[in-house]
Amino acid sequence: MYSINRAAIVVRPKKPFFDWARSLEGGLPENTEAWCSVYLGEAAENDEPVEVLRRHFAAIFDEQLASWYRVVDDWPAPRPFALFEQWFDAEVIDLVFDLSEESPKHDE
Repeated sequence: MYSINRAAIVVRPKKPFFDWARSLEGGLPENTEAWCSVYLGEAAENDEPVEVLRRHFAAIFDEQLASWYRVVDDWPAPRPFALFEQWFDAEVIDLVFDLSEESPKHDE
């Protein structure tokens, strides 16, 4: 087992995200409690969790929106950090371990 030089950012959409998604498609399941994504990002040893989150929130926000709806013109704009905090719960985990013996592979 090896630690890796990344922080994990666990993201859970909140009601405003699901309200937006339902307004576009209407096919969203009612039970959304288990929806969660994990992102790996750079973090310096002395970074505070909010600093890590502020550094990566824009890319995470865009990925969350794109994972549901690809028409960028229908995304909320602008998307400041305050809106991210309203739409998502996020937790930064600074110690990440790789339990696999295989090297990670990236999807294209």
